[in-house]
Amino acid sequence: MLMLQIAQLFKAAVKGDIRNFKFHKALFLAKDQRGLTALHKASALGNLEEVKYILKREPSAIFARDYLEYTALYYAYFAADKLQTYQYLLDKGATPLNLLPLTL
Repeated sequence: MLMLQIAQLFKAAVKGDIRNFKFHKALFLAKDQRGLTALHKASALGNLEEVKYILKREPSAIFARDYLEYTALYYAYFAADKLQTYQYLLDKGATPLNLLPLTL
């Protein structure tokens, strides 16, 4: 049941309809096999409304790192939304240092 909910969350983050579901806030920190959270996925696609929703429910998700130690800010930088998601993450406390892995 838990794995199904996580799969639904990831799918909703990608499709842009995360607000249509009720997820426990702890699920927003769940990671896939590459360490990506729903916030990473939404940021990579420039789904700004999904990013806002996730951070409203679980603000600490902004600091989650994938298996390469990148945060959602890294993915937002390359999104096709003209850096709106990137700027939003900065406004919410992400720093440009979050673009770099912890271990260089």
